[in-house]
Amino acid sequence: MFLLEIVASAAVGCRSFSHKQEMYVADWVILFCKSTNGKYVYDDSAAACNHLSTVMQLFFGVKKEEADIRVATEYMFPAAVTASNPTGKAKLRASRYFRRPIAHWRGRMKVVALEAYLLHLNRTAGVGTMTERDTVALSEDDVINLLENDVFWRGNSGKGGVCAALAALHKEMGEAKGWFVACTPENPASYMRVSVPTLALVHFWLRGGLRTKLADLPAVFGRQGNSDEGPRKMWAAEWSLIEELVPIDGQVRDGLMLIAPPAGSRQSVADFPSDVIEHTRLRMRDLHGYDRATRARLAEAKVSREREERKERLRRQQAHMATNMHRALRSQARNAPRRSKLRDLLEVPAELTNEDEWTSGDGWPMEDPGEDGREGEEGRVGAPAAGAVVEDDEEEEIAPVRAGHRCDKTVMCSGGLTPDA
Repeated sequence: MFLLEIVASAAVGCRSFSHKQEMYVADWVILFCKSTNGKYVYDDSAAACNHLSTVMQLFFGVKKEEADIRVATEYMFPAAVTASNPTGKAKLRASRYFRRPIAHWRGRMKVVALEAYLLHLNRTAGVGTMTERDTVALSEDDVINLLENDVFWRGNSGKGGVCAALAALHKEMGEAKGWFVACTPENPASYMRVSVPTLALVHFWLRGGLRTKLADLPAVFGRQGNSDEGPRKMWAAEWSLIEELVPIDGQVRDGLMLIAPPAGSRQSVADFPSDVIEHTRLRMRDLHGYDRATRARLAEAKVSREREERKERLRRQQAHMATNMHRALRSQARNAPRRSKLRDLLEVPAELTNEDEWTSGDGWPMEDPGEDGREGEEGRVGAPAAGAVVEDDEEEEIAPVRAGHRCDKTVMCSGGLTPDA
């Protein structure tokens, strides 16, 4: 027995602290397997603290009051030799030194349980694909199918996978007593015999391992306060699910027999309010958009959203076309002759309506030209009126030749006409 070895080693003094640490973890695992009330699942419980106090009491040969003090006392314990710690010693509290490897043990057990579970599903139900490292890789749909409605432990293949995980844990812990029951002539089939808290812990490990395979799935609990508070909430939620959905009557079902814990065990080791446990159950079972119903609802919403976007684009195009058409009509209206101009053009003055002039064939009436074939002075535009005083030509200013006149001559030349000398 571990406690007797501690007494003997304390008397001889030839055992190191690291060896005591390994012995403590081994003894803790035995208590974990035999316990039915869940007190040794997490080492923050009162039972684990009392166990460590007993170990310190026997190791140092002191009374319980002194051992409780030494549990929280710092010692120079063995540690890994690194650049920052070349001595290989670390100043730690005794409780932390002895209980740290238990957390590592739980992490290792989680990996073993998940690998055995997935391997069983792959061999029996063809779930996932085998990799080069002899591990099972799951697709997103495989994970969703397992997590949805708790199929990973309530379905037929899931129940077999849970038993395979328990068998792998039993083997990893060195054939710990109390779990595996071999077949006998009275009971021709072997089965696993575990307590409800232990099965809830395995369910928690499996669910957590599957949830990590979905990239966008948020965590159920954060890292606030005690590091074990979040996992203990999820463990208590799994415990409540088993008590609600699985009959616990001492019968063997699907290769598993459940042992009912004493009354009030869950409240003593995971003393969370009922509303907190219910909220944790909802969060750990909610796939946050990965389940079929939510994906169908999101797909329908996406189709409806795309339909509304197409209608909005069509409405904008039609509005743009209407705006361009209005601009074109306004531009045409500005360039078109106004109504007043049309009326002026259609109304012919009375002096231009002499029928004799139009019917005689003489053409448009014009002034009589002079003798030299040019218009008379009276008909010439700009001619002086009768009786007006005409200034001397020498006193008149010579108007410069405008560019327009030069351009007219150039055009005449280019057209083949010879300008006047």
